[in-house]
Amino acid sequence: MPKKQLYFLFLLLAVFPLCCLAARPYEPKIVDPLLEPWRWREVDELKGLGVLCMDQAPGGIYWFGGIDCIASFDGMDVRRIPFNEELLLKIKSDLLRPRARAILMLSDDRLLAVIGRSLVLREKGMWKVIIPDMGYAHFETRMEKAADGAIWLLTYNALWHVRADLSGYQKIATTHGKNFFSAFCVDASGDIWLARQAPQQRADLIQIPVRDGRAVEETQWISRRIPLELPGGEAGLAVGGDGRIWYADNFANNGLHAFNPESMAWDAPIGLEQNRNFFSMTATQDGTVWAGGNGCLFAIRKGANGLYSHE
Repeated sequence: MPKKQLYFLFLLLAVFPLCCLAARPYEPKIVDPLLEPWRWREVDELKGLGVLCMDQAPGGIYWFGGIDCIASFDGMDVRRIPFNEELLLKIKSDLLRPRARAILMLSDDRLLAVIGRSLVLREKGMWKVIIPDMGYAHFETRMEKAADGAIWLLTYNALWHVRADLSGYQKIATTHGKNFFSAFCVDASGDIWLARQAPQQRADLIQIPVRDGRAVEETQWISRRIPLELPGGEAGLAVGGDGRIWYADNFANNGLHAFNPESMAWDAPIGLEQNRNFFSMTATQDGTVWAGGNGCLFAIRKGANGLYSHE
């Protein structure tokens, strides 16, 4: 065989195996946005407001409730709205400097706020009292808007229902003795889930079925013991994307618990490498449940949970 043909054959045999190798498709690495430091910044403009609660308007502006005021933040500037004398004469408060404990945006220029012991509406620059005296309001105070537009409002010892047009309200549940409500949430069907505690004793999860926008009679409510070593304070409840009801509080040994409405039972609690105190809980539109703890955020989501810590 001529030398040229031998050389060509040798070259072909050497290159052919490389041609047979499967090409790997390009797989871009998607960085978790929470781990990108450039996305985080401290908002110095909000310092000194004593922020206790927040909500976002449909147009994207954030609103905050604090001591002596509410405030809005558009990403650049803070607009502070102090509680004027006209408002202070209308509301009930146990403190000389009233706090806004909860805030709920109804539209870009219309909001509800729990100030002192009162529920008030701010619209077109004017204040209007909706519920004059709801009783004691503390850190557990929270509002949620139901699918029918009605407002559900939790305070230390009561659950309130406010009509969508704000023309009336009703106290749905109350506590007795030393018991108090520590958290609540509304599931996809409209049912209400309440956490009720007795100090240093026990915590119960109460399901209040809602039919046609109305809570059923108390005899039809369902109460279940939350399997805790000892109930802590600053509890949170949230509904996950799969319908499970999540609970957390600030007692480090308790961990994170989930109640499954389908099996009517509590799942095994999530185990963390070290005990964590949790002080807040919320759910985002994608079904992720977020628990805010001491120096960390914990994400409960389909596929894989995530712990974000400064440690």
